[in-house]
Amino acid sequence: MTTSLIAVLITIGIIWWLLAPHFNREDHQSRMLKGTPVEVSRLDDERERYLRMLNDLELDYKTGKLGDDEYQILRQELVRDLGKILADLDRNLQTES
Repeated sequence: MTTSLIAVLITIGIIWWLLAPHFNREDHQSRMLKGTPVEVSRLDDERERYLRMLNDLELDYKTGKLGDDEYQILRQELVRDLGKILADLDRNLQTES
């Protein structure tokens, strides 16, 4: 009983180990590109996109399309995500140098 349980657990572990990269392909590609000009360019494009979204959000707020609460929540989310992008961009630029 114990031997068959150990064999099953080992088999499951091996299957998981073999299949895990297929489920995590984007992360794997991202790790492979880290510090490359392609990754820096992608992050810079993402930074520009978030800055445009912040500008659009500000315009919507000033024109009355958004209330105070909704504006604050959306702005906090965008600023938080933009901070992550800037940190990634900074790390990649340091890696590139």
